[in-house]
Amino acid sequence: PAAPDPAPASAPATPTPPPPPVVAQAPKPSQKVDATAEEAHNRARALVQAGKFAAAIIEFDQAVQLRPNFSLAFNGRGYARLRLGEYKQALPDFTAAIRLNPNYANAYQNRAAAFRALHQIAEADADAAKARALIAR
Repeated sequence: PAAPDPAPASAPATPTPPPPPVVAQAPKPSQKVDATAEEAHNRARALVQAGKFAAAIIEFDQAVQLRPNFSLAFNGRGYARLRLGEYKQALPDFTAAIRLNPNYANAYQNRAAAFRALHQIAEADADAAKARALIAR
């Protein structure tokens, strides 16, 4: 039988210091809330695109809870409610989006659709006209 290979001689090991710990900078609370609100909004929009309006409303709820001035999320939640035929429930969302961003043409268009579905024609026509004026700018 062959003799086992002798172990190679090695130099005495000098201990190497471990690398310094990496300390992650925690985001500022407002950044984290904004990112989380944005993430909830993005999930909600994907659910709307998939036609899952009730599930989208839950995500939009989270987005506006985390960022109460999130006009896009209010408009999105109103749109999901509009698509579910919840016209009266959609109106306050569109109104909040408009209050937060008075130049939000899409929110005016959506509110006009909700008013029209509720047979509130004068209000629908006024919002549709406002949306057209904003788009024309």
